[in-house]
Amino acid sequence: MTMSPLVHSHAANALEAELKDLFISLYEDVLRETADDINVYGAPHLGSFGLVEKNIDGDGLTVLRETTEARIRYLFRAWRHRNPQRGMHFLSTYLACIFGDNADSAQLWQKKSEP
Repeated sequence: MTMSPLVHSHAANALEAELKDLFISLYEDVLRETADDINVYGAPHLGSFGLVEKNIDGDGLTVLRETTEARIRYLFRAWRHRNPQRGMHFLSTYLACIFGDNADSAQLWQKKSEP
């Protein structure tokens, strides 16, 4: 979110110009990060990494923080948007994001009629 409408607006006198500059600097210093995160609440993987971590914790997903930020964002996006299809596919995605090619998973089947 930019402050360009306010930056390009007319200031009637020096006091108004000073107030306008003060508000712009306060916004940049204090409110910018929060406003940018609020702007992407519907798609939190696009926001700051703090917002991603907050949503991961809120959803109950446990992620090892030893991997890259990009992988954690991808994993969160897979968790959030493939909600009904969690299972082996998500486990494979999770292991690939956290451990790379060092991990593998295989689904095992057991017939109910056999021991």
